[in-house]
Amino acid sequence: MNVLRARGLKYILGFNEPDHADQADMTVARAVDSHIKYLNQDSDVAIGSPAVTSNEAGSTRDNPKSLDWLRGFLELCGQRGCKVDFCVVHWYGSTTQADAMISFLHRAHDACPGKPLWLTEFSATGSSDEVEIFMMKVLPILDSLQFIQRYAWFMTAVGNLLQSPDTLSSYGEKYASL
Repeated sequence: MNVLRARGLKYILGFNEPDHADQADMTVARAVDSHIKYLNQDSDVAIGSPAVTSNEAGSTRDNPKSLDWLRGFLELCGQRGCKVDFCVVHWYGSTTQADAMISFLHRAHDACPGKPLWLTEFSATGSSDEVEIFMMKVLPILDSLQFIQRYAWFMTAVGNLLQSPDTLSSYGEKYASL
């Protein structure tokens, strides 16, 4: 970390999708312990929360998902003295769910009061035309929401922002121009 700080490190992201079994798959308590051990020492950089997903299905008290997991993390962090400067979320859905995405972001902001949100992964499934329409709907909204500090479309690949390995798709062009 000292090498990275010497090179101008300004931000650190927490764990990737600890609420998902096929990603970090961590309990809230384990994530808080690890956050304190590995990230809390960096008081001179902004530290993000673990990035939770938008999949809230199946959330229970004993197995929290998504925003329930984030709320539990922030609550225990507050009790244990974690440093969290911004909250990180991911959203995945279909091109017909633009309103659901924006609603999720508002709920995420409510779960993380007083802190900005970083939407570090978002993507919608559908045809190229449908994805372009989705993007043109949500990007101006993301830009207008004062609590959204950063956002990034998930993955640059052929069929996802790229038409070919060296050519942007039509919606990739629009995304790159913003």
